[in-house]
Amino acid sequence: MKTRGFCAFCKSPKWYYAHKHLKWTHTFFSLLLALCFNYVATFEFGPSFLFIFGMNLIVAEMILQIRWRMSVICQKCGFDPVLYVKDQNLACDKVKQKLDERKKDEIKNVFFPLKLPFRKS
Repeated sequence: MKTRGFCAFCKSPKWYYAHKHLKWTHTFFSLLLALCFNYVATFEFGPSFLFIFGMNLIVAEMILQIRWRMSVICQKCGFDPVLYVKDQNLACDKVKQKLDERKKDEIKNVFFPLKLPFRKS
């Protein structure tokens, strides 16, 4: 489920995934998928579906984590709030690198300008 929000650095609107972990619907569909795979492979319902169910849960959790992590990063300025909590200097370097790449592209600067924050003296 996508949620509308704003970048914490450049204040540009963006969509991000609100759910970071598995929900009961993901678990239910992983169970159904495991039962279907088990029945197709052995033509009977046996206990081997538990292994397939476990693997489905692991893969689904990894996909949801990666999807959430990639949606949190701002596509316009490159700000990563998770990285900012862990290491502020590294997050600052990534934003500077993304903004330097953006300065080289004249079309983005003219038609899609960023409203970057500035410090008051």
